[in-house]
Amino acid sequence: MLWTLTILVGVASCSVLGLSLFGEREIWDLDDGDGVLATLKKRRERLLRSIKDLETEFESGALSREEFNTLRQEYKRRAILASKELDAARRMRLRKINKVGRRAQASELSEAERSRIEGLVQSRKQELKEKS
Repeated sequence: MLWTLTILVGVASCSVLGLSLFGEREIWDLDDGDGVLATLKKRRERLLRSIKDLETEFESGALSREEFNTLRQEYKRRAILASKELDAARRMRLRKINKVGRRAQASELSEAERSRIEGLVQSRKQELKEKS
């Protein structure tokens, strides 16, 4: 049972990674849509939800302590990796936005686009400040 679950988790992880590499890329949206950042965020959330589900299954007696500890450790490792990948992708996106913003002429971006980008950058800065 443990091997089957491990294989299924591995296949699902590979599928998500493939989608994130070859999926549609966003231009300005950090978390919205079906792009790389949204895929990474969904992957992290799914892993965190899986940890919670494991705890419920363990409490109900469906898993032994050994299975629970093994699976929980694996899901935690993957959730940490997914969080790091998401943060790295966000930082890359912000650098790209800043680079484009510095090169862009006033006529290349509408006021609404510029406002939205600034709002996203400020939002991310606030999130990072709150984490510190």
